[in-house]
Amino acid sequence: MKNRKNSIFALSAFVCAALCIATALFALGGLFGGANTTSTANAASTVSTAAPVSDWEQAVFSFDSVRFEATINSDKTLEVTETLVARWSRTGKTSLIRDIQRQSKTTRYVNGKKISGKSYFAKISDISATLDGGDCDWHILPPSDEMYLSDFYSIEMKKTDGSTLQPNRPYSFVLKYKYDMGDDRVSAFDDLTYDVFGYAMNRTESFSAKLTFPEGV
Repeated sequence: MKNRKNSIFALSAFVCAALCIATALFALGGLFGGANTTSTANAASTVSTAAPVSDWEQAVFSFDSVRFEATINSDKTLEVTETLVARWSRTGKTSLIRDIQRQSKTTRYVNGKKISGKSYFAKISDISATLDGGDCDWHILPPSDEMYLSDFYSIEMKKTDGSTLQPNRPYSFVLKYKYDMGDDRVSAFDDLTYDVFGYAMNRTESFSAKLTFPEGV
């Protein structure tokens, strides 16, 4: 990876900035409930295209709480645990779909000069999920030619028997994964950007985040 030896302090500053932006926009960012075959939008990174949430979707689905925890490694990988407590006000939903940024492009202004890198594709691995502390079926939805969906890894989580999620009760989904941004494809600096939330987020009553940086940061 280029620029791997650049200051770790610069790396942490970019991550903290991304987290602050995500937190400020968290009422607008996006996580959704899904039906059997319908994917909906969730997370964004440096550059993305967001799909709006319909009034119907906002009315039937919300989060009691969202907890984001990530250990940031010196190789610019993140070991992430997300705890998503969701509820639906109507029947008919069978899954929760979490969209995680796949394609990004870094743009920064340095001393008044705009510097843009090339598009890059992050990798995701070591995925696991639970539902209410028990087994949970999960899979990554097939890529789509549609611009928005091709920018994300869409992870669908559901009950092992595929049954409908009951209305007016909380469901706790815990999703773990390793996120590898890889080469940021810009030579002027070493960048690490990860937005905790994207746009068009359903109502969330409580949000918290914890970032653990490498030793010495």
